[in-house]
Amino acid sequence: MTDEELLAYATQFTLIARTRAMRDALNELLVEARSEATWAIITGNAVLNHDGEWEHEPMPSHRSDDFIARTRWPSAREAIEFAKRHIEKYPSGYKEDYNSQ
Repeated sequence: MTDEELLAYATQFTLIARTRAMRDALNELLVEARSEATWAIITGNAVLNHDGEWEHEPMPSHRSDDFIARTRWPSAREAIEFAKRHIEKYPSGYKEDYNSQ
């Protein structure tokens, strides 16, 4: 099996911060498949939206179409690229931004 074929089975990617300070602030940042066609960027019980803001993720039955549109990406590649750009904007960490709301 090739690497590309193996990656086709992946449903979750963990992004690792480049510096220790970032790792301590970020805890864990995941890009996770949420359906066959969408991906979400997650930390704890929050998801990152397309505006770069964290939102509490409600139970599946309480997620509106607007919420899904704001917080989902059509591919893992797009979600990972957005997450990487977001991480680099906040080198001292960004998780506290969500926790302070």
